[in-house]
Order: sequence, then structure tokens, then C-alpha cells
Amino acid sequence: MDIEGRICNIYVQKRPGAEHFLETMSKHYEVVIFTASLSKYAEPLMAHMDKGGWCSALLFREHCTFLNGTFTKDLSIIGRNMKDSIIVDNSPAAYMLCPENAIPSISWYDDMNCRELYDFIPLLIDLSKVYDVREAITRFVKNCQINYQLASKVIGQLRQQEQMSQTPQPYQKQEEEEESEESPEVFQQKSSPMIGQQHKIQMMQDQKSATPSNFRTLQPEFQKQPHPTAEFKKPLINSWLNQQEPLKQNS
Repeated sequence: MDIEGRICNIYVQKRPGAEHFLETMSKHYEVVIFTASLSKYAEPLMAHMDKGGWCSALLFREHCTFLNGTFTKDLSIIGRNMKDSIIVDNSPAAYMLCPENAIPSISWYDDMNCRELYDFIPLLIDLSKVYDVREAITRFVKNCQINYQLASKVIGQLRQQEQMSQTPQPYQKQEEEEESEESPEVFQQKSSPMIGQQHKIQMMQDQKSATPSNFRTLQPEFQKQPHPTAEFKKPLINSWLNQQEPLKQNS
């Protein structure tokens, strides 16, 4: 690979369960790879990883927001409702603009016994069934750690409330010092699987129907296609990219 005029050999290790995770999530979500890596590196890598065409689009460093000396991933520029959006990332700085949408991941290097992606699957599947993922995530994620037992309880309660109410309450950010009554005093990451999911119950006044999959109701330009690149999303973020030019020049 040519990097700044130098030909470099790139070696990659694959986290256990990566392909299974992408394939399973594509049945419940519109999967978008959003990386702070350069497109010349990330795009050919995903061409090898995404054998089944599970990912709807790829976003790279040029789509990040440079803030406080780091590249952050602003989900609001993608053009999706934030109540339906989840970011899975190992860097809190990457989701500093949308922490209420974040599922924190442990950094991975070479532990082939890692089971985290497998643990995420039932959690994310359940999250896809709640009306607003932020209502759930802010209750069971604290200090960048997931309380899987609490997640199961919170998601179950929210789904029960949504089934009883035709008009779900809009999400409101909770004060950091305010603790929910279900929150335990100590949060520890557990390896046992849990339930979770993004969310997709579109409730209408005269119709109560839950849509289990998010990608099926997306705009036409975002429907699943084999290995689309960042150009595929260009119509959604052109104006945002224009606004970012001054930031790049001043940095």
C-alpha cells in the first residue's frame, strides 16, 4: 500500500466473531462502518471483511469532525434519526458528541479468546426493539462500562412501557448526578451475553406495529448495496463537508 510515497505492507488481525457480528447485525440494522482511518487503508480492508455485503456504507477520516485535537464521529451528520442510531467504539473521544448513543467496546489487539462481539449481539438485537435507544443506553452504560444485567432489566421495562403507551415520551438527557433507581453502586463489565438492540417501533395513532429492522425503512439512497464507498453517502453530507473546510485550515 502506498502511504505518503512509501510502499508499505499492511498486516491485519481479525477480532474473533467479527464477520459473524456484521452478518447478524445486518439483519436488524443498517450497518455503516465509520472509521477515523484513511480510506486508502480502510476501504480495501473492508472489501475483504465484508464478503456478504452486510455493510450499507463506509465512512472514513474525511467524514470525521476534528475537535479538540482528535477525530470525532458525529452521528448527526449521517442523516439518521438519533433515537435509532448506535455507535460501537473503543474510544470515548470518538463518540464525545453523542455519548448517549454509544456502546463502549474494549480495545482489542491479539486476544483470540475475546468474546465481546458475541456478547454484543443479543444486547444490540434487543436494543433494536425499543423506541429510543438513548433512553436505554444512558441507564445501563456508566463510565464507559456496560452493566449487562441492568441492560436486560431496563430494555424489558422500556418495551413494556412502549406497549402500554401509544405516544412514547421524547428522550431527555439526564443530569450526570442523577442516578436511576435501577442503577447499582458498582458497574463491572461482564462476559455473559445480554440483550440489546437499536430501535425500531414506529408507533402511529391508529396503528401499533413494531418494525424489528431499521434498514428496511431507510431512504432509497441508503439501501443495502455491495461495498458502497463514502461517495455513496455524499449527497447526505455535502453541506457538512463544506462547513468543515475552515476547521481543517485552522488546525
